[in-house]
Amino acid sequence: MPHRVRLLALLLLVPLLTLLAGCGGGGGNGRGPGGTGGVAFHCPAPQTRGWNGLRARLLDASGRPTAEAAAAARFLGQATFGPRQGDIVALLDDGLDYGTWIDRQLALPATRHRPLMAGDGRDERLLAWWQAVVHGEDQLRQRMAWALSQLFVVSDRPDLLFNNQPAMADYYDLLVTHAFGNFRDLLGAVTRHLVMGEYLSLKSSSKADPDTGQHPDENYAREVMQLFTIGLVQLAPDGTVRTDADGAPLPTYRQADIEALARTLSGWSSANGWLWRYDWFRPMIPYPEHHDSGEKRFLGHTIPAGQTPEQDMKQALDILFNHPNTGPFVARRLIQRFTASNPSPAYVARVAAVFADNGQGVRGDLAAVLRAVLLDPEARQPGTAPGSGKLREPLLRVAQLWRAFDACIEGHDYWRPYKDLLQAPLSAPSVFNFYSPGYRPPDLGGDPALVAPEFQIVTDASLTTSANKLFRMALGGYWNSEYDLDVTPLLGLADDPPALLGTLDLLLMGGDMPATMRQALLTYLDGPAPADPEGRVRGLIYLILTSAQYAVQR
Repeated sequence: MPHRVRLLALLLLVPLLTLLAGCGGGGGNGRGPGGTGGVAFHCPAPQTRGWNGLRARLLDASGRPTAEAAAAARFLGQATFGPRQGDIVALLDDGLDYGTWIDRQLALPATRHRPLMAGDGRDERLLAWWQAVVHGEDQLRQRMAWALSQLFVVSDRPDLLFNNQPAMADYYDLLVTHAFGNFRDLLGAVTRHLVMGEYLSLKSSSKADPDTGQHPDENYAREVMQLFTIGLVQLAPDGTVRTDADGAPLPTYRQADIEALARTLSGWSSANGWLWRYDWFRPMIPYPEHHDSGEKRFLGHTIPAGQTPEQDMKQALDILFNHPNTGPFVARRLIQRFTASNPSPAYVARVAAVFADNGQGVRGDLAAVLRAVLLDPEARQPGTAPGSGKLREPLLRVAQLWRAFDACIEGHDYWRPYKDLLQAPLSAPSVFNFYSPGYRPPDLGGDPALVAPEFQIVTDASLTTSANKLFRMALGGYWNSEYDLDVTPLLGLADDPPALLGTLDLLLMGGDMPATMRQALLTYLDGPAPADPEGRVRGLIYLILTSAQYAVQR
């Protein structure tokens, strides 16, 4: 059976670039992590009702997902780390009231990662991350934190941060805490966190010293503008690039602005000392004797002389927060992480308008921005234009699999996803993240303006390693490997191929399975598929997960 399953997977894996260019659109069994302050996660209870009893509710007479069920699953695929049976049914019971679902998610307490760590190493941090995103009920908050971690990037690649994994978890928890708060508060908290201070060398950046030739470090000053807030070029409210009379993009800032901001942010370091002593869990504090208190000119604003480090930092971050670029810049980044790689200018403009004013005169309300991202008409209707949708991130594929089939994360650890998927939380190769938001694969075709960021980590090697890992995850329990999924609720459909396939289409693809793919899988079930129910179900799961059709979320 393994050979036959892999062969059909290859047949389904049509070229991904062509598809995107033309697409329409833990703790288990009571064993929580140890360590002081650890919070025990328990493996989900088995599904109380099989899918067979829900056939009439979720599938039409031909075994395909109903429009309402597909809409529910599609929304949950965007807003969570993957829909579960109960989530789909609950959303149907609520009449597809997405706004109420969001309200309930906003009200849930946050699942923080650092208390889940059973030890101080990277493995324990990654295990805590899996537990939170797979088992945590605050799914929208966790998805937002994951999106923000790819905007305000830090990485444990430097040795000092690699050896301080609780501090990395504490930084991630900062994103969890501020996920639904105000962008200005988040920007300030990120700037003062010692992990960011170490990663982009703002920590212990001192004023200029003419005797030694020392100057304030410019690293954070550059990246907070380029990558976190305003970007390299001036933007219209709809995110389109402003140009000069010759059609050249207008720059947002210049080297003089970087130097001025570096001076403005000088004089901050660990709460436990200026140089080599670290207090990872308290924000950096000012050291006035190291701060440049002279006048600065920054992005057309004057930061007057004689201010304290706190006053200078506040004024500089306020300037960035209120810059006309920040709304469309952040809007596009969040849309790309949740719903679409190529949002229309109108979509960006609508979300940016909410960033500017949440309807109550408040700028930077991230909860309102996220609501606008998910409820926009472009988000709620599957796209039909070339380039619609987005490539599913590797980590989201694994999390979706585990959530869909109630995997026990604490019992089946996955500590090194970067090896197989080229992606792991807070482990990007650089501050530019795993992929550029403007990355365009060379063979994408179609409109030259189309981008596909996630394709930057799609290589021949990663396609192979990720398919092999998914093979072990989907079929591992069946063949006595290390991963186990609870497919019991689906076994009652094993003798009803159209209904089984429709159910997996709903759960994994949001009802978006093309007719040609459906027919290929029905042929597989009618021929080489194993006779036993569990083998049939697991084989189908693997074939879907490794298909190009599944890879693109629309």
